[in-house]
Amino acid sequence: FETYVMKRIKDKDWWLKEDELDKQETLIVKKEEEYHGVELIKPPSLPLDFTDGCQNCTVKMNVCAEGRKDVLTKTSGGEWDGNCLSSTALPMRGQFKFRIVRLKSKHSAIMVGIAPSSFNKSGTTMYQNCGWYFNLCGGTLFSGPPTSFQGNPYHGRRVSSGESVEVVVDRNAKTISFIVNGSDRGVAFKNVFKDGDDLRASILFRNKMDSIEVSEVTAC
Repeated sequence: FETYVMKRIKDKDWWLKEDELDKQETLIVKKEEEYHGVELIKPPSLPLDFTDGCQNCTVKMNVCAEGRKDVLTKTSGGEWDGNCLSSTALPMRGQFKFRIVRLKSKHSAIMVGIAPSSFNKSGTTMYQNCGWYFNLCGGTLFSGPPTSFQGNPYHGRRVSSGESVEVVVDRNAKTISFIVNGSDRGVAFKNVFKDGDDLRASILFRNKMDSIEVSEVTAC
């Protein structure tokens, strides 16, 4: 069994299901996790809670067979001042993702991404000041300092109603990537966060009544 575990580490095919392991196997896995600094047992999905982290937006919680899928809608405010930051911190290790589906938006003026917990949810145009984002309108990238991306080319087209974007964070490689409608668009941001940084899911809206559905965080 130890040889099998070591092969999983070497191949980076790490996830094991804890309920399929006996007590002795679980002890071996935990020991190898600590020694190699990796997670071998797949963590459970993590619901993203936005109820206390939104400015000019509302949150409608929806629990279904696939897990929790909240709907975020901008209900007031002017320009880019619809800010949603999850109160749920993202995992500190491993590779994980969450998925959003564009439900309603006149011009796709929505940005999705990651921001540190220091994000000011009362601010405006926060895509220029804090965090790393994919713009659904033009398929471009925006970020705060020090990278300061302002519409950098990435996907090349608008994300339409009903289409999905997955935000992928790799804590080990220190990268942020985006998957659009199942197509991996590659690394968008690299070395923009450090080990131990408190990262949160961040959604920015421009227009009133625009809305998206956001899923739970799952391991890749």
